[in-house]
Amino acid sequence: MRVLVTGASGVLGRAVVSRCQAAGLTVRALVRPTSDTRGLDRPDIELATATLCPPHGLADVLRDVDAVVHCAGGGRARTRGDLRVNNLDTTAHLMEAVQQYAPNLTRFVFISSLSAQGPSPTAEPPPVSAVGQPITLYGRCKAEAEALVQAQADQLPVTLIRPPAIYGPGDWRLVPMFRAARRGWVPIPASARTASLIHVDDCAAAVVAALTRDHPSGRIYTIAGGPAVSYETLVGEIGAAVGTTPAILRIPRFILWLAGLLGEVSGPFRARGSLLNLDKVRDLCQPHWVCGQSEIEADLGWKAEVTLASGLEETAIWYRDQGLLE
Repeated sequence: MRVLVTGASGVLGRAVVSRCQAAGLTVRALVRPTSDTRGLDRPDIELATATLCPPHGLADVLRDVDAVVHCAGGGRARTRGDLRVNNLDTTAHLMEAVQQYAPNLTRFVFISSLSAQGPSPTAEPPPVSAVGQPITLYGRCKAEAEALVQAQADQLPVTLIRPPAIYGPGDWRLVPMFRAARRGWVPIPASARTASLIHVDDCAAAVVAALTRDHPSGRIYTIAGGPAVSYETLVGEIGAAVGTTPAILRIPRFILWLAGLLGEVSGPFRARGSLLNLDKVRDLCQPHWVCGQSEIEADLGWKAEVTLASGLEETAIWYRDQGLLE
């Protein structure tokens, strides 16, 4: 099976490429002309340069492809318009290209986000809903992109995966928490209570399971690395990974909103946008961001293998090696 992986130079994309190769699949890695391809420019990987928005070179990229994993996108962008382009427009253009150049795919796997489903009312994992209740622009973009993919479910075998927060080596989003833990205290939103997380390798393994195991078209799966954890537990595990016992500093909502407003204003002037903006604050202020994994376990036999403690320790080692904890 030849698999096209979009967003192959990203953290999850690279993990998917590695997992596909380990499963004996042939990988064609789609990257942009400006992408950092270190580690992908190897004889055993078909490196393909094209763009999804505007669509350019997709006919060649999709030639002789058996399956597609759409990892491109993400919640960090300079402007709100960029956020829609990165997550919605890219998906629309890719689906159009698939219909035109690769209508006989054996599987199309779309990596969405738990943001498309929305926060949970309690700490218990809610049932997976085809129609979510996103509360941010990023979540709405992912939900609209899901609808585009689901619209093809009768003509094309499609699978949608909604991961929660992804962490692991290569991902920078937890760097501030690790640095704070080393200082001895970690700021946490006052209203935050529980969250689900998934290690990047476990997420990639779920993608490979969706590619290689039979299941009905149109299925939506949430995945988690285990039971939801409290922020007290998360901070404690991060502290253990960096050799400290940090305290928790609960941040009032109004301070977060002020910080988010500053990030919103400064984002367009930063190369990759701001890590904290009003949408991100809206996310952070929700008490529960949790999901389960019973459906994917039953259908595909996938189970998370990386424990939170070992995953965070591995992440800390990578951060330390990159000089990010200094």
